[in-house]
Amino acid sequence: MLYLFNSGYWQNHINNLLNTLHFPKGVINVYQYKTDDPSYSISQNAINARVGTKVLINYIDRLSSPEFCYYPMRYGKLVKCEKNNTNIYFHIELCDYCNAQDINDFNNNFSSSFDNTLFKNKDNSVIMPVENQQTEGCLAFCENTYDLKIMNLLSSDHNSWKETVEQLSNCELFKNNFPIFTKVKILNAKDKEVSIKRKNLKNNFILRVGNTYNFKTTYYLPYINQNIKFKAYINTASNPDVFLKKEDSKLFGAATGDENFSCNISKEVKNCIVDIKYEAKIGDAKDDKNTQLLIANKPIPIITKSKCSKWWKVILFAVLFAISSFILSVQVDNIIEEVKILNTAGDPVPMQLNIFYQIARILDSFKYIYQVIFSIVSSLSLFFLVKIYGKD
Repeated sequence: MLYLFNSGYWQNHINNLLNTLHFPKGVINVYQYKTDDPSYSISQNAINARVGTKVLINYIDRLSSPEFCYYPMRYGKLVKCEKNNTNIYFHIELCDYCNAQDINDFNNNFSSSFDNTLFKNKDNSVIMPVENQQTEGCLAFCENTYDLKIMNLLSSDHNSWKETVEQLSNCELFKNNFPIFTKVKILNAKDKEVSIKRKNLKNNFILRVGNTYNFKTTYYLPYINQNIKFKAYINTASNPDVFLKKEDSKLFGAATGDENFSCNISKEVKNCIVDIKYEAKIGDAKDDKNTQLLIANKPIPIITKSKCSKWWKVILFAVLFAISSFILSVQVDNIIEEVKILNTAGDPVPMQLNIFYQIARILDSFKYIYQVIFSIVSSLSLFFLVKIYGKD
């Protein structure tokens, strides 16, 4: 299993931590590590990990005392690892949420299992500020020996997200700020979760034109009080004409709950960004001062398409073209004349010829009209086939 760690050291690390908890299952999230930073290292076995390797994504609380504390957040699957002169990028497909059944028991076993590899303070005591810490170990490593042992200390069910964010809210990083933990699901009209489609390293949720979807946002606000009001709204500014309901906002009046943002898709586009944003206001309604929040900040990738997919359209027009071409090729007069000759001679009519004869009789009753109709059908079918294939 590949173990990835987020230390929350930089703002983009904090954002990515919250994105990890926020994104729907199947989204590919990227974890970036510097190769020129002497304060930590990336194990070579992590860089060489095979595509498809199971991943455990963890947060390191570097402000916990007397030692660093480790919080498992989510499983994933390695899609790609790439490296340049200054950075290593792990592309991870996000899978099920997970949580430590007992955070103290998990940390004791985690530390003892990976003592020589785990990212930690050199003198095993927390020094603050973080900039003064002398650390050792790896923020990414691959290890198979203790996988089963570690996984037995974890739970992965419908409560895992809530258990994890409740554990994280006790970390100093979140105690000293105003975090809003979120997760999003995209549901169709039947309340079923929309699955993601991936091609190469690009993954998008495909929403059909004319359908209504709910962006179900589950939230947890550990430090809400009567003077803090949180509001979320769905932003579709990148393609404002795609959604019939362009903007919807919800006021979060409790510490935890679910809110649905309903949208009806009105237009087919290849790339559309749906960004669920959050804000907080301190004090009464007359106070316009906003506070900075720790929030997920990456939009959800979406492609909108017509209800009938490209290949169903291809099949439909190909069948229509084939049928119309076949009918136009039928030699009605010749077939009828041939059957008359056989009947006059008293010879039996072969089965295949008899089928064509029945078709010819029907067509003969609409003589001239059917030729015009099926010529139009053939031409239109060919036109739309070319048009569909001509699209990128």
